This record gives sequence, structure tokens and C-alpha cells, in this order.
Amino acid sequence: MDNNKISRRSFIKAGAVTTAAAGAAPALAHRRRPRKAIIIGSGFGGAVSALRLAEKGVETLVLERGRFWDKESDNPFPGIFPTIKQPDARTSWLQGIDPNTGTSLPKYTGLIERFESERIATLVGSGVGGGSLVYGGSLLQPKQKPFEDAFPRFVNYDLFDQYYYPLVRQMMNAGQIPDDILASSPYTAMRNYTNNMEASGFEVERGFAGHDWDIIRKELTGEEIPAASIGEFNLCNSNAKNTLSKNYLKYAQETGKCEIRALHQVANIEEDYRGGYCVHVEKLDDEGNVIDTETLQSDLVIMAAGSMNTTKLMLKAKRTGSLWRLNRWVGKKWGNNGDKLYLRATAEQDNIGDQGGPISMTVFDLDNPIKPVTVQHAPGPGLFPFSGLNHLIMTVPDRLGRLRYKVKTDELQILWPEDAETQSIEAGRLVMDKVNATVGGQQIPLPTIDTTYHPLGGMPIGKATDRFGRVKGYRGLIVADGSLLHGSAGCANPALTIAALVEHNMDFLINYAHIA
Repeated sequence: MDNNKISRRSFIKAGAVTTAAAGAAPALAHRRRPRKAIIIGSGFGGAVSALRLAEKGVETLVLERGRFWDKESDNPFPGIFPTIKQPDARTSWLQGIDPNTGTSLPKYTGLIERFESERIATLVGSGVGGGSLVYGGSLLQPKQKPFEDAFPRFVNYDLFDQYYYPLVRQMMNAGQIPDDILASSPYTAMRNYTNNMEASGFEVERGFAGHDWDIIRKELTGEEIPAASIGEFNLCNSNAKNTLSKNYLKYAQETGKCEIRALHQVANIEEDYRGGYCVHVEKLDDEGNVIDTETLQSDLVIMAAGSMNTTKLMLKAKRTGSLWRLNRWVGKKWGNNGDKLYLRATAEQDNIGDQGGPISMTVFDLDNPIKPVTVQHAPGPGLFPFSGLNHLIMTVPDRLGRLRYKVKTDELQILWPEDAETQSIEAGRLVMDKVNATVGGQQIPLPTIDTTYHPLGGMPIGKATDRFGRVKGYRGLIVADGSLLHGSAGCANPALTIAALVEHNMDFLINYAHIA
């Protein structure tokens, strides 16, 4: 591995010593290894877990509520597919409305579910591959200071920097934007962003993206359907996005030990009086109707349905008593990753129209007098009649919220403090005011309800779980997704960190806690 600075053996040795010194829960060395593991969800955490368990010979069943989206299915992804400009039923998870535009749509088991509350809304992916189907492709590594601000002290940045971040980047075939693509006409806006930020005194870094740049080159020459190169990288019809079905999930299935069942929605989890857990599953048709039910049993269950849906299942189990020993931290330390969109009308006149992606350029303002801030160029298809650049600003939120489950309506509520981001907003505005003052431009107001693609927390590591994601009070119940993070990935897009954290945890749980 090119940028792997320490060996895996060195990590495991160091990790074992650190864990012992910290008084971690005893390893389950004498426990019978499971015949089968059930993984709920197939996003970044679920895919990592599936591969690592299958590699150890564990029969692994992945339950995914969404459908397969691939060239062999009856709804190919990529293929003839909706776009941001022209959505159809396949963009929405059973809500009958496009999550981005509000367009009315037929009810369908589509790609994106929207959760909305009074002050904040969030979007989450659905389908085999989870969030990797719809994320912006950014596999950005956080800097050490904001990482340590966001994580408990036992999560060691050096181990992630030296082993786990490079491992995930390699597995996802991630790369930085090449010079020739950046120099092409569709990437004029990205170059303007870079020039604007550098002229304002900021250093611009090329982040890693989970896209195939060779396919993007073919988009530019007309050999592939234009998608990422025109800002449609969230629903990437050219096949340029390296979704989890091309790497982790593919490799897991190739072991012969991993089965993936799509359109299988978990309704509830409870302890089995015989030991282990009963997982109650609903089989869905394309419109989300329940066509059958079944109950599966296993003594190893991995929760990987994402911050919103893992937490919903855990809160439901706690409220209904099926997992009554869940502690008071379930549903807590939830946040939006400090996400803020800042749309800026620019002095340049060549930022109108489609802007090439995926997200590739980033500024880390670690010397911000208020708090550290990350600012990315967030390109997209031409949606505005003026010359503008969209920016994604990320911080560690000032305060965190919580999630609450309503039994009567089976709904998840977001309780988001009114002052959760007062300083965070000011820190981001400080950066953008400097840019506008230096190179010209002004902010264009956006809707008052914030929307984030990055919900994090609800099963916070070290609180609702131990330091390796094992749910406190329950043997063989493990969390492996973004619900472990304390509301933030440390001023960075969370996909890389979620996958790296689960790689780290599974490494310990398999090799020292002997869960497989």
C-alpha cells in the first residue's frame, strides 16, 4: 500500500496493549463462534463488516431495505436514470416526493429518504451500497485537531492516519482529480474556486474522491454519458462512481460466505430466550408494500443501517422493551456534521451552467479565530441563472441534539437545539466574507431549514456502546455505522471516517474479541 506508514501487525499489537491498559471489556475468547452473522444495512459500515466477517469464514447475511441498483437489475444504476434536474420516482424512498426539489412522485422504493423537523432536515441513502449510491464521492481525511475535537480520546488519530484511512482509500480505489481533467472546460468553476480561495490567503488541497477518473475522461470525450463531469455525480449514470457494490460488497460475495437480500426491511429486534437475537424482517415489493414476513435468529447482529435508521431501531427496541437494557445514551449526541451550504454569486461570468465534479477541492481553515472550518467547492448541474459557486462548509457543531422515537406513529424525530451552530455559522461566514472582500462576490440566501446529507450519532461510541461499537448490556450486538460518531467527523465528509472506524473496530473484534 503506497501510503501505509505502519503494518497491520504493528497496529494490532499496539491496539491490544492500549485496550488492555484502558480496561476494555474482556475479550470473548471462550465464546462459541457464530454460525451466522446478520448485518442490517449495506452502507459503508455494513459493507466493511460483511467483508471482514466473510473473510473469516462466517456465514454472513446482509439485509438491505432498498433494492439492487446495477446493470443486471430491472432498474439499472447506472443506466437510464433520474438526474437532479429531472427526478422520477426512483429518487425517493416511499415518500412520494423528490427529496431535493419537492416534486410530487409516485411512491417507490427509491434512493433517498428525507427526515425533517422544525429546524433541520436530513437525507439518507437506500439501496444495496447504502450511502455510497448517492454521496458526493468525497473521501476526505480530517485534520488531527478537529478530529480530536470530535472524537473521544481513546480513538487514536495516528492509527487512522497511518493505516485505516489509507486502507479504505485503497479499497475504494479513491484518487485525486488529475491535472488534465481539472484543466478541461467543465471544470472552470472548480478552477475559479481554487483561484478565489488562494487569492484570499487560503491553501487549497486536492481531496480523494471515490470515482473512476478514467470514466470521467470518457465522459469528456463523449464515450460515456456525461454525468460526474456535468455535476450529476450524486446519481452517476456514467458508472464513474466507485460504489460499495464494486469493492467491499463485491469482495464479500466473492468469498462465497456473504449473501445480500435486497428489499428486506428490519421491523424490530429482540432478545431470543434461547440466546442471541430475533430479527423480524418485512419483505417489500417495489412500492414498499409488505408481501411477506420472517423472523431470523443469530447470536451476532451488526447494526449498520446508518445514523437515522440504526438509532430508530434501537430506540424502538428500548421503548417497546424488546431490548430493555439499552442505556440512556441511545438517541443522544446526534449532529449534522456542522454542514452548511453557502451559495456565492461571484465576480466571474463563467460559473453559469453545469459544473464538473465530484467534490475535489478543499480548504482547511485551522487558524480560524472562532473554530476550525472546512470549505469545499460543491459543484452541481446548472440550476441558477447567475454566475455562482456553491460551498459546503463543515465544522464541529457547538452543541449536539438527539433523536426521539414516537411509538404511535413509528416516526423518528430530530430534536435540534436552536443555538447548536451559532459559533459554527460565524466561523464559516468569516472565511467567506474574507473571500468576497478579496475577489468580489456576495452570499445568496438559502432556505431557512438546513438540510444535511451527513447525519451522525444516536449510538455514540464510548457511551451507548463500548470503544469498539459493542452495545452496552448486550453480547453479540454491535453498531458499525455513522451512529457511532458524536455528531461530527471532525470538519470532513464522514464516509471515509465511518469506513475507517469500522475497519478499526472489526480488526479488534475479530482478532482479539474473537467474534469470528
